[in-house]
Amino acid sequence: MSGKLFNRQALGQVGIGLLFFLPLLSGVIGRAVKGRPVYNGLEFETLLCAGARAARGETRYPPAHAFSCPEYQTEASFLYIPWSGDASHALTGWFGIPAVTSAYAVLYFAAILAAIWIPFFKQFDFAPVRDRIPFAAALTGSIVLWGNVAGVIYGLLAVTALMAPKRPLVFVAAVVFAASIKQVWLCLLVVVMLMDMAAWKRWGLAIAGAVAGLVPTVLFVTSGSSEIAPWLSILSYYAVEDLPGQGFLGWLRLAGVGHESPLNGALWLVFAGVTCASALGIAEGMRLTAAERVWLGLAVGGLLVPRLVSYEFFLFAPGMVVVLNSAVKAGMPWMRKLVFGACWLCLLFNVADLGDYAMMPMTLACFLAIVITGAPRILSSLPAVLPFLPGPRAAAA
Repeated sequence: MSGKLFNRQALGQVGIGLLFFLPLLSGVIGRAVKGRPVYNGLEFETLLCAGARAARGETRYPPAHAFSCPEYQTEASFLYIPWSGDASHALTGWFGIPAVTSAYAVLYFAAILAAIWIPFFKQFDFAPVRDRIPFAAALTGSIVLWGNVAGVIYGLLAVTALMAPKRPLVFVAAVVFAASIKQVWLCLLVVVMLMDMAAWKRWGLAIAGAVAGLVPTVLFVTSGSSEIAPWLSILSYYAVEDLPGQGFLGWLRLAGVGHESPLNGALWLVFAGVTCASALGIAEGMRLTAAERVWLGLAVGGLLVPRLVSYEFFLFAPGMVVVLNSAVKAGMPWMRKLVFGACWLCLLFNVADLGDYAMMPMTLACFLAIVITGAPRILSSLPAVLPFLPGPRAAAA
């Protein structure tokens, strides 16, 4: 009888897992059944095209939807600073286009596997798999299809997150590399600020990582290149105007704040400050372990990305389970219903092809969970990062 009960429970958990991975699996399986490619690598070929255009003396940043190369299938525009496109194109000169695109596909799928397996299925004492699975509702099949470099980055970050408690420099180096491609990934340095180290070490690693991560961008924007203005224009169009995402900028658009409003930047600073301070309150006030702090930081860092899209949720689950566990310990078990209810809404919206709004309930619920749980502990936790303030951690530092 107990064996049958166990089997039913196991099958039930597998069924729930498949259900929450449905937006991802349905996109992949649906394309395979219809004979359409599961992976087309458009995002990587966009990098190759940018480098090829530069080599021919053409701009890497034409107006929206005017970006193309005869030898590649591409997305509408190239949004990164030049080095990633130029370096990718250089590889094709040495090894040929088929070899480079094939090698990237292998790397990409290995990274995607790491970005899914580690956060959702690797055993963590503090985060049962059953509690992490609902956050998979935010992942969609397009993640696999396009071959976005974010898949490689989040696979790298997932692996280095496991090393971070003992080797924080390795994790910081991974963030620096990520930020050299896409600057907003510097938000993930919040991980360092939550780690159980002396304040000077936290600030030192975070500032060094931020400076190093921004060096390629600073060199580009101060180079006097004719590509600077077109890059800023196309980046602003996609990141702020056309596709605000389903995190902070998406909330503002729903609230009626336009893309040209100065409130965008000012309100983001307030949002980031409150979220990070609340996360610090959870980390210090709940005396989290080293691993819990790392994954909490990854969840908070992902939430801080202004233009939040599906792949930012790769590393979200373990940290949000840490938040929910902390809420339960603080006497707020209802927080689980709030966040998991938002996960169900996300699943429903994605399955119903309402993807433009699917993640907003989840991102808002996660933000509220972090703030409500951590805010009451902010003042007592601040000496951990501001040692001039009175408090036990200040004395220890």
